[in-house]
Amino acid sequence: MSEPIVVDIGAAMQTLEANPDLAAQMAGLLWLTERFYLSQDNDGHWFVIPVSKASEWGEWLRIDSDDERAWTAPDFAKQVGGSPCLVTFTNPEIS
Repeated sequence: MSEPIVVDIGAAMQTLEANPDLAAQMAGLLWLTERFYLSQDNDGHWFVIPVSKASEWGEWLRIDSDDERAWTAPDFAKQVGGSPCLVTFTNPEIS
């Protein structure tokens, strides 16, 4: 069995603060480990939604369509642009 990885969070944060390019690369890596699902808004538009934001997505979907807050999807929602077949996967997992 391998040894656990121990990280000094303070030192890691200082390194990222001092290296904005590295911080941007690390942020991009988070997308590699986050889970997503496909969903539609109340007008039938398709979005890719982070599983971690499912509750917030559901709350947004329940906003009355006459309310201006319902007219713009949350920032975390990535609009697919027409059809779910425009989304491609590598190594998909069905849960």
